[in-house]
Amino acid sequence: MKYLFFFCSLFLSQIIYGQKLGLSDYEKPELLLKLEAYEKEGEAFKSLGFQLDDKRHSVSIPLDVIPFASSEYFHIGFLTDFGRISDLAAAPIVLVNSSPWEKEYTVALVAENLEMFVALLCEVQTAHVYDYLTFRKNGTAEAYDEWQYEAVYLSQAQISEPLSKDAWIQQLQADRVKAVQYLKKHIGDVRIDDVGSYLETLNQKRSNEISMETQDGLGIIVSGAAQPIKDFDYEGEVTPDQVNKYLSEASKHERLRFYRDATFGELNETYLFERMDKDEAKQLKKVMADYLAEDGCEYEARVLKKYYK
Repeated sequence: MKYLFFFCSLFLSQIIYGQKLGLSDYEKPELLLKLEAYEKEGEAFKSLGFQLDDKRHSVSIPLDVIPFASSEYFHIGFLTDFGRISDLAAAPIVLVNSSPWEKEYTVALVAENLEMFVALLCEVQTAHVYDYLTFRKNGTAEAYDEWQYEAVYLSQAQISEPLSKDAWIQQLQADRVKAVQYLKKHIGDVRIDDVGSYLETLNQKRSNEISMETQDGLGIIVSGAAQPIKDFDYEGEVTPDQVNKYLSEASKHERLRFYRDATFGELNETYLFERMDKDEAKQLKKVMADYLAEDGCEYEARVLKKYYK
């Protein structure tokens, strides 16, 4: 009987801890599973400005970012630096803006790992971290909630009988207290006392460690000695054959930078898919996916095949 219990326990643990995230081969961190459990209980993190969501809704998301949550106009994801980080619990967290209007950032580093991101949520009580900090320079937390009522809640077309501002903010704050209590229970004493200083230090550390800069501002950290980078010539007409020739002669460092820049956002001058007709774009996708796979970037190759047209 004890053996049956052992194997049942082993099977259940594989179900709980062996779940993959999105299209990736990465296992979900235990803390992410705790967040999912909260939503499965019928609760939600909307009061903190996000919901769990591993789908990619925008090509602004870097190929090597694995999304796990979304909000009104941005995604939240794990940055792996093209597989350099193998454990998502240790992966930096980024916000990816996908709004049609201009924001202060397109991709922003927000935490060194998921645990610190949860600590950040507990401190500012919203996933809209940079918007919140910008707003607080000239306002109060109460004014930020009032802005959310006007700009977010009332903008939802499906609301036929909206709550009053006072009633909505009261409910929002009550839901926040409950969500934050749940989060704190799972990170213990981990906390961030000065959010502004934390973000400044975090981004400076990333800047010091990157091996090469990229159009999205994140840069890439690559293991191994630094190498001179010969960039792809994005000026003028670009064809799949030109891309194939460049990638065949490029170092892995150069290819990684190309993968990031060539797929970064429709409005960026290095984004190649908008510059080709349908057939050429299809050829380009195959060329890039093949090289990604050769470089061991299987997840990124899957993303390219599924989401880029």
